[in-house]
Amino acid sequence: MASTTSTGDSADTAVSKAADAATRLTQVADRSSLMALDATLRAVHDDGIKSLVGIGNLGAAAEVRAMARQMLQATRDFRAALHEAVE
Repeated sequence: MASTTSTGDSADTAVSKAADAATRLTQVADRSSLMALDATLRAVHDDGIKSLVGIGNLGAAAEVRAMARQMLQATRDFRAALHEAVE
């Protein structure tokens, strides 16, 4: 019976680590979204003065925003799979 408890404890530890990883991924996605917002605001400002830098910033902002959305969706999918595995 001790091996079952040990295996259960090991599984609980793995689930806890996975949940912590999902939380960290969500935090990175949130920070990426803020960076995209900042880059968008800079691009709008730069575009207002017809700067080529503004065009580059706008493209970078769109890319960062897309990556943040993908990371957030992947994290949600991971959390859902984790919950299914636990149940």
